[in-house]
Amino acid sequence: MPTRIPDVWEATRTVYESVARRKGAIIWGDKTHWCDGALRLAEKFPDACFIFLWRVLPDTVGAIARGALTERFYRKRGLATKTLVAREKLKHACDQLKARGRKVHEVFYEDLAADPSKAMQQICHFLALRFEPRMASLVGADRSLIAGGERQHHAGLWGDRIAPQREKEKLIAPAMKLKIDRYICRWRGRYGDWWPKYCSHNPKVGSAPSRIELWWDLIIYRSLTFWDQILKVVYGAAPLAAIHSLRSWLDERSRSWNQSPGCETPATRLSV
Repeated sequence: MPTRIPDVWEATRTVYESVARRKGAIIWGDKTHWCDGALRLAEKFPDACFIFLWRVLPDTVGAIARGALTERFYRKRGLATKTLVAREKLKHACDQLKARGRKVHEVFYEDLAADPSKAMQQICHFLALRFEPRMASLVGADRSLIAGGERQHHAGLWGDRIAPQREKEKLIAPAMKLKIDRYICRWRGRYGDWWPKYCSHNPKVGSAPSRIELWWDLIIYRSLTFWDQILKVVYGAAPLAAIHSLRSWLDERSRSWNQSPGCETPATRLSV
């Protein structure tokens, strides 16, 4: 790392390019859930290409509910609502990037799972890379860097092929199911039947969220996002020993919760 780096963006580029050269790679990149930052990333990295991966919304929320059974991160109150708002923000960012003439490719999880080879060939064409058949298979995949890979919500990682996972909707509270339906109605009214491209079911309600609901959901989203920023500052400033002790205590608490009777009862279903 050079002694003088003007900002975190240049530091990111320097580190990633260094790793890419060491591995003989011609393209470097990363995955992020930073929905508010897609346009800022485009500004800071004008040569970047963007790949957006979409999944059926009930399955996304169901995956959060399944993860909450074994992982404390997914038990945050309001996380499902934050996911709905984030999906809308990510779609807005995708449209904005397209309007600005940036290189954007959209992948639907259902298409990827149904025909991995075709989906990966399209991605390789987008990135101007040569397609390798091994890209469409999980045989011999390196999973060593996946934290918590032994937990239930990562169970699908250990197979040798890419296959769709239908999440257990029974883990989602009825109120959240109706909220999902309202958001789907909102998006269908805005984009037509082509987005979301796939739905696991036809929405049971015919109206979009009210302005009050949208306003309240945005407050929840901003509150959780702000709290995440506070945690970053705290973790960045606190001594490593204190952070390790705190994480160990939280993990132990989480394990105790997992082993307690009734931890998978309907009372733990993901709610609004």
